[in-house]
Amino acid sequence: MLHIGCKHQFMRQPFNAEPDLKVLPMEKIALPLNSRDELPPILAGLQWIRMHPTLKGQILDRSHCR
Repeated sequence: MLHIGCKHQFMRQPFNAEPDLKVLPMEKIALPLNSRDELPPILAGLQWIRMHPTLKGQILDRSHCR
């Protein structure tokens, strides 16, 4: 874990895996389709990966990186 200063404030904070009632699910986020920005296609790809749990597991599996 990385920390800053003497107070041991961690840069990476754990998050609650249970969705909050105020949070919009990732698969329901509408992305701009006619944008010339580079980010919407990247976000659409991440959204697609998130919606397919078996593929997400294969993509994020780091056992083959050794």
